[in-house]
Amino acid sequence: MANLIRSPKSGSDWTQHDLEAFRITVHNADAATFFNNPDLPPPSVPEAILDDPSPNNNAEHRRFFRYLEAAMQEEESAVDDFSIALLRLLNYEGDNTMIRQRKEMSFIMGEES
Repeated sequence: MANLIRSPKSGSDWTQHDLEAFRITVHNADAATFFNNPDLPPPSVPEAILDDPSPNNNAEHRRFFRYLEAAMQEEESAVDDFSIALLRLLNYEGDNTMIRQRKEMSFIMGEES
């Protein structure tokens, strides 16, 4: 296994071979196990998002579900769009925070960036 090739590529292009090359394993876990905390606070999203994905929700909620559906069925950029919609729904953006899309960032992997 020491001879596995490690080449830089987008995360959505990774294969089982790439996961093995970097010794990455995936395990399913519920939220309490993942965060190692059985007393997690309740989610800070509107109840309608958790309980009722019906068209009777307000415009923001309907938009959220459209982004979610696109992220599950379309290309990678739809996942980016959904992530922004989710962060906005959770009021992540504020005086000292900004939601950015396609920000150029350097990441060196295998002596390439």
